[in-house]
Amino acid sequence: MHKPIVYIPTLHAELAPAGLPCETLFLRPGLPLPSGGEERGVFLPDNLPWGPDQADSVLRELLALGSVLNRDAPQEPVRTHFLKPLRQGVETLPAEERAYLENFAHSGQVGTDKNILTRQGTARGRMGLQEAQKTLLLAWEHEENILALNALERVLEEKQARLHGYLGEGEREESVSAPEHHAPAYSWRAVLGAMGAFLPTGALLLSAHTDLCAELREQGSLRPLPEELRASLNAWPDYFTAGLGLAVTPLRTLAHMRDADGSRPWLDEPRTILAAERETYYAL
Repeated sequence: MHKPIVYIPTLHAELAPAGLPCETLFLRPGLPLPSGGEERGVFLPDNLPWGPDQADSVLRELLALGSVLNRDAPQEPVRTHFLKPLRQGVETLPAEERAYLENFAHSGQVGTDKNILTRQGTARGRMGLQEAQKTLLLAWEHEENILALNALERVLEEKQARLHGYLGEGEREESVSAPEHHAPAYSWRAVLGAMGAFLPTGALLLSAHTDLCAELREQGSLRPLPEELRASLNAWPDYFTAGLGLAVTPLRTLAHMRDADGSRPWLDEPRTILAAERETYYAL
């Protein structure tokens, strides 16, 4: 297959279900690669606003702010929250006056240049990409913390097992049981909407995410795989392809994001999603 297969909405392979096809790629939101250099199984978008060094600096700044991400709406940064009243006032103006004001805000130039609307759209589009990359950077950091926490819990489990061996079978009930491993707690809708900004047209999106697949099923979007697509997946294990459903839908139907200012045009692009439902994919 020549089309890239990108997993959604998880960014780390370690947090995705086991048994995914080896061709599956995981989006990396622009942070520097490990010291070894090239990393296998990684999809590196070519339209990220910030390169590795800048992305790392942006993430550090976001983390330093602490409360950048609104818990009720993680796709909406604090800056946007405070600008809401001002934007609501500006949005009541005619389009030409809004373009005039935005041109002045971005360039400091006064006038009604015929290219203002073009520049306005370009500025909005770049802001949308920047917000999307910020969301993915924060999601990446959250997943890193989850991986670190899970690693600590594995150490705890190992130490408890050794302690149980020392104490003997009769003392097992008195030992403290290790908690279950954690899963990401962010809004998968926000992360999916942000990922859409950097997914190439024509990519196959693969997911075994319980809530995402359930929503596709509830929407009635899932269909059996066409024979030509199934034939192109003949190298995949039968147990996997047997549980696959196909959906072609804009990400907006899953992300539930509004795009009043036109800064997220990628949400309306139809995407091909392969959904591996847990009921039939026993390897998950």
